[in-house]
Amino acid sequence: MKIRALMKQFHTSKINLVSSPKWTNEKCNNDETLIADIYYDSGVDKIVFQKLYLETLKRYFSKVKGRLSEKKMLLSIREALRKRRYRYLPDGVAAEDVHGLKDVWTYATFVSGLLLPLEDVSIEKLLQQILDKTVIKWLIDKNVWDELIKFNDENIVSNNVLALKEFYGVTPEKKIKEVVSSIQTNVIKDGPGHNQLTNREIGKNCLDWLFRHAENEGQFAYKQGDKLIVNTPIAFVEYGKKSGFAWKSAQKGLIKLGLHKQNEEDGSPFCKVGDTNVMVIGCNTE
Repeated sequence: MKIRALMKQFHTSKINLVSSPKWTNEKCNNDETLIADIYYDSGVDKIVFQKLYLETLKRYFSKVKGRLSEKKMLLSIREALRKRRYRYLPDGVAAEDVHGLKDVWTYATFVSGLLLPLEDVSIEKLLQQILDKTVIKWLIDKNVWDELIKFNDENIVSNNVLALKEFYGVTPEKKIKEVVSSIQTNVIKDGPGHNQLTNREIGKNCLDWLFRHAENEGQFAYKQGDKLIVNTPIAFVEYGKKSGFAWKSAQKGLIKLGLHKQNEEDGSPFCKVGDTNVMVIGCNTE
């Protein structure tokens, strides 16, 4: 596979992005489909994707030519980006800030797939070779640069780094459980065990997914000004199918975040738009 040729195809719109399997489990693993899938899951527009993601791939493969399978790597990145959709990143920030950081952490997930097979090289040196200076500054400004440099350090206990590793299946099961149990230890646990996510944590993951869904599809949630309109319960049922969490836990968790508008008549979290029950997110953020 030639990355340069794929970049040219992408630039001239020869790749049919509409045919991307998106959320399905189809094994359409031809080169064009892989690039189209990664584009879809990146959540950025076509111009940004070409300048950021494809340019990074081009520089990367020119540096590590012949050392690995390009297709295998792209398959791995595609699966990681899909897992990233269900994960609240970065750890330790307010739920309402996650949306503003989503692009940089999605890109960090993508770059992590390039670092994974190269444990014998200096990560910082490699990143400086494959990333544009403006991209490096962006990563530094968003506090992501240091996390990427730590990616291949087995002793790192950063929840963000371990999450990136989990996307690629390289985090030991014990470490994963430690991360899950340590997330926001000040939150009262809803589940019976310390290794289970609380409803509140599931709600944060769901919120990130809803924002992404609203931008990319808008079937179950959509944006109206600075507000997010969520069709309920169908949006939570759909999230449950994608993530494996109970939809009621996702809905309950989102309510616990306190970001929704209350119904003035009955005090419930639900409002009516026509005949549809909805939750309006983005009103009670103070």
